[in-house]
Amino acid sequence: MRDLESYFTRAQEELKAQHIDRAVDILKEAYPLGKKQFLVAPQVDGQIGTILFMSRRFDESEPYLKRSFNRNWIPRAMLGVLYYKRKKNEDMKAVFEDAVKHNRAGPSVEPVRVLPVEDERPPGRHLRAQSGAGGGSRRRKDKGQSERASE
Repeated sequence: MRDLESYFTRAQEELKAQHIDRAVDILKEAYPLGKKQFLVAPQVDGQIGTILFMSRRFDESEPYLKRSFNRNWIPRAMLGVLYYKRKKNEDMKAVFEDAVKHNRAGPSVEPVRVLPVEDERPPGRHLRAQSGAGGGSRRRKDKGQSERASE
């Protein structure tokens, strides 16, 4: 695993210097480790896809995001966003459902999952955020408001 970490560390240094292509090339050098270690290629694909997505290179990122490890929710959520942007709602929904299904124990996509609302949406309102925590619409009172309310 140390071998893989060294690739990620080198790529991180290149990213800090804003050298996106060099960082991607460094990560691609880690593919041969996939023959020795289980799940290295999907982890590397997810990392490359995430870097390209964040660099707004959406077309380049898609194949990497598709091959990413399904238990790594960040690249899976990015793939869902790509499908949403391309109006592939069925694919988007399937990716988000798969990400939620495979990430029950760890950090979850559930609190940040966004699905299109098909019924009863006012003009200009296209999305509804769904929260697994059950909260969301409560407004926090300002300290001055609570003092005024008690008077």
